[in-house]
Amino acid sequence: MAVIEKKIIFKFLRLALKPIVRICVRNSVLLKSFIECLKETYVVVAEEELIKQGTKTTDSRISLMSGVHRKDIKRLHTTELKLGEQTNIITKVVDRWQNDPAFLTKGKKPKILSYGEENSDFNQLVSLVHKEFNPASVLFELERQQTIEKTNKGLKLKKKEFIPTKNISEGLGLLAIDSEHLYNVVEENITDPKPVPNLHRRTYFDNIDPKALPELRLWLMQEGLKMHKKANELFQKHDRDFNPDLTCNDDSKPLRVVFGTFGKVYKEDE
Repeated sequence: MAVIEKKIIFKFLRLALKPIVRICVRNSVLLKSFIECLKETYVVVAEEELIKQGTKTTDSRISLMSGVHRKDIKRLHTTELKLGEQTNIITKVVDRWQNDPAFLTKGKKPKILSYGEENSDFNQLVSLVHKEFNPASVLFELERQQTIEKTNKGLKLKKKEFIPTKNISEGLGLLAIDSEHLYNVVEENITDPKPVPNLHRRTYFDNIDPKALPELRLWLMQEGLKMHKKANELFQKHDRDFNPDLTCNDDSKPLRVVFGTFGKVYKEDE
């Protein structure tokens, strides 16, 4: 893997940090607090890199890799917050509800699921996605986002997609996770390119008629969801959770695949 020159990294950092600093400034997060958070992140990443290398993690080694003083490492060495985890699990629950034959009608539509009891359909669905996640928490968020409807027969799926629009913590968590994936995509393309590179494409126009705003926003959402539906169908064909037979006589470690899209229409003053 090629090493990136530091002067290029510093130029990148000035640009990449702008949206992060903007969120901090708008929410009164001062530089001192940001630096403290940055130190903690250096410690976490340095430890992760040592683990990947199969090297024993010590405060001295973490200090050498990160530049963070050992006394600060002891103070900062805390469990990392897993923002976005809940949304990731809930999205998988909604996807499985729509694609697992056990939760579909004969016409391949999402079933109305029983809920509230330990062995209810909904609890079984959640446990297939994450055995230790509380089904009640998933149910609460799905209901809050109006993704489901409680009926006399059980839970009915109202929306095909789960998009967290009211949960600040989960929304920022997804932003952080998606940003990391994007950075990994680009870093591999430029430092360790493969015969088929990672997808990294942006379509940009800057003189659009403002009257097109509603049409463009609707198109971005509808077409993006169609593409994700196709990706979902393909990935499930090769996913061992959906196809247990794929694990037979195969001890290989599973792969992870990420396909992300985004779209925004900017007004002149944004």
